[in-house]
Amino acid sequence: MRTGLLPDERAALDTYAWTAWRDLGPLADPVEPPRPAAVLDALVPHGPWG
Repeated sequence: MRTGLLPDERAALDTYAWTAWRDLGPLADPVEPPRPAAVLDALVPHGPWG
């Protein structure tokens, strides 16, 4: 397990934000992964509450 970003990740990082799951759908700016809500739904189907 690592802590922190790799050098190339630090160079590519534009900004970060803590975002509620319900707010991930309408994000206007490009994000990685492109559909974060779909990725989270696949990883944790019952959401952060389950």
